[in-house]
Amino acid sequence: MASRTNGGSSNGPVDKGADFANYFCTYAFLYHQKEMLSDRVRMDAYYNAVFQNKHHFQGKFRYLFVEIRLEKAVKIEYFEADASYIAVLDVGTGSGILAIWSAQAGARKVYAVEATKMSEHARTLVQANNLQDIVEVIEGSIEEVVLPEKVDVIISEWMGYFLLRESMFDSVICARDRWLKPSGVM
Repeated sequence: MASRTNGGSSNGPVDKGADFANYFCTYAFLYHQKEMLSDRVRMDAYYNAVFQNKHHFQGKFRYLFVEIRLEKAVKIEYFEADASYIAVLDVGTGSGILAIWSAQAGARKVYAVEATKMSEHARTLVQANNLQDIVEVIEGSIEEVVLPEKVDVIISEWMGYFLLRESMFDSVICARDRWLKPSGVM
């Protein structure tokens, strides 16, 4: 019968502390980020997912046209009724590339949450792209961070080796439950 090397049940929950110590912490190393960023097929897929869906990152506008009849003339006035822009949450931002692309696609604000020290490098990349007023890099676990607002979009590259290896799925669901607006998209 198969069992985990730590002696635990193969059906029990993942020990996130052990997972972080043995695997997840490697995301703090630049070589690991470089490996992922160098995967052209992977990066093209993420780039296309963001930029072919720019409407999810751009402002939601409603236009109100009022027709006023003055003798023979018709006057149409234009009002902007709702100028709310999109807020995005990037769960496990790593290098910050998805957060940067979200900002470039038109997001008003991007909260880039990263549990490792890679957040320092992500912050540097955000500044190098002059997006520090849009992208806020937050170091911490998504289960513990506090955001100033609910978001319209959650973006994340949560699928690790063998699909579920990074144990990120639970974190993405937690982010959805805590921070996604009812009308939001993932």
